[in-house]
Amino acid sequence: MALISYYDNIKGWCRCGGFLVRDDFVMTAAHCFGSNMKVTLGAHNISHSENSQQDIPVLTAFPHQDYDAKRRINDIMLLKLEKRAKLTKEVQPIALPGDRDSMKPGKVCSVAGWGKMDDGTYADTLREVDLKVQDEKQCKKLFHRAYDNSIQLCVGNPNSKKGTGCEDSGGPLVCKGVAQGIVCYSYENHEVLPRVFTRISSFVTWIHTTMRHSWGTVSVVSLAFDVISCALGPPPRLLLPSPLPCICPHRPPLTPVPPQHQHLHRNLEHSEPHVHYHVSYEDTHSHAGGGTGFIGTALTRLLKARGHEVTLVSRKPGPGRITWDELAASGLPTCDAAVNLAGENILNPLRRWNEGFQKEVLSSRLETTQMLARAISEAPRPPQAWVLVTGVAYYQPSLTAEYDEDSPGGDFDFFSNLVTKWEAAARLPGESTRQVVVRSGVVLGRGGGAIGHMLLPFRLGLGGPIGSGCQFFPWIHIRDLAGILAHALEANHVRGVLNGVAPASATTNAEFARALGAALGRPAFIPVPGTVVQAVFGRERAIMLLEGQKVIPRRTLAAGYQYSFPELGAALKEVVA
Repeated sequence: MALISYYDNIKGWCRCGGFLVRDDFVMTAAHCFGSNMKVTLGAHNISHSENSQQDIPVLTAFPHQDYDAKRRINDIMLLKLEKRAKLTKEVQPIALPGDRDSMKPGKVCSVAGWGKMDDGTYADTLREVDLKVQDEKQCKKLFHRAYDNSIQLCVGNPNSKKGTGCEDSGGPLVCKGVAQGIVCYSYENHEVLPRVFTRISSFVTWIHTTMRHSWGTVSVVSLAFDVISCALGPPPRLLLPSPLPCICPHRPPLTPVPPQHQHLHRNLEHSEPHVHYHVSYEDTHSHAGGGTGFIGTALTRLLKARGHEVTLVSRKPGPGRITWDELAASGLPTCDAAVNLAGENILNPLRRWNEGFQKEVLSSRLETTQMLARAISEAPRPPQAWVLVTGVAYYQPSLTAEYDEDSPGGDFDFFSNLVTKWEAAARLPGESTRQVVVRSGVVLGRGGGAIGHMLLPFRLGLGGPIGSGCQFFPWIHIRDLAGILAHALEANHVRGVLNGVAPASATTNAEFARALGAALGRPAFIPVPGTVVQAVFGRERAIMLLEGQKVIPRRTLAAGYQYSFPELGAALKEVVA
């Protein structure tokens, strides 16, 4: 049995149940999702530390791609652990059913957890209850069309008050040592049984496929990258799905489980090997101190740490590299994924914003992207994934609007049109290669990115907001941008557009300036007038600094990415430490 703790932006700290299915994977309900997720294994009494306990952070969450919180279907999620669990007497995987396993009415199974009890308190010790599988008619009568017997189980005697409660969600329904169900939901505001469980046998193929490809085959091509941090578009729409919590009916406490009987499971055979992936990664070094070395180095380091092989595509030959000429002559080498981080540095103060420089900005993005997309589509064995990094300049600057990945944009000014053309240039025909676009905000990190130009005046106590300071400042820590890219490569369910910004990126420029000053222990109240910014960068480029947008990473969170730096204060402290 596993205890999962996580932070929800609305409810605060929450917890759910779960169970180990492999030494590096835990299964739970998809609605048990949040940030800062941690798994505790081998626990019996969670009120104090036990020698048998193992606390392991979650590396990546994989909610089912068709999970629907409103309809309460496909409520299943896999959590990849940051490190493998040590299998002991108290920590063992639970066996999974076959995809044709049936659950006949009348079968008695058990559920365990640390959920809320009838007196409103939470159990400190692991408790267990036996529940009987019911005929589907019982749940159809209670839940009507919301219940789907092909992917759900109806469990719990209507004449009994024993059942699961709030925060037992995600725990397993164990039948003769096999996990057949996952605690999902109960009837709202009623002390009634039966309750609905996710039917695991209906998801066996998805489970094995997700675990097999969690270290996905990756082939990456990466170029120099410069973040465009302004945006545009007509009035946006923001659709944020809220997770459906388990309803908390009154119920008698579950029977405590003796420590010696905590694991009711037989060992799961480890049939899914870990695979090292080949990554083709391209680097043009088109501008000094720009995004190539900064973002490219961070991503390469992360991918190699996860066991991937990385190949750079560069103008110059060298170990672990191929050249552009070789790419043009011989095509894309066999690889599993490609990443493109391309572009001339737009905010280079030494370059005048004239027609010639604008053409360089366009060609450095569009021509290289088109070349790589063509190489992918013509490859004998195309990569499984193709990831492009663009910018939040796609969205229109606004002091009030909120933008998620489905919000319109891309047709307001030079920069938004650039992103539209850039993403169109990367588009591949057909579905043989999974395609992902990450629209990045301002990247914060040591040794590069936006912070590099800000530190000196802020360290001298001369820093402050740019212009009015009221404009939004969508940001992301370099470690999280690299993490999102790696997640997009490794997680086969990730497709389409992701916003590469922090969850707390609804930050104004003035708030950012104060936070950076606080991280350095310096005042930050001397503003940079907008007229100065316009004089240095030109009126059109100055928009990128004087205006901003509130960007929400809805799909990024829904895709299961776990942020290392969701809050600005912690991110800046790490950057300036």
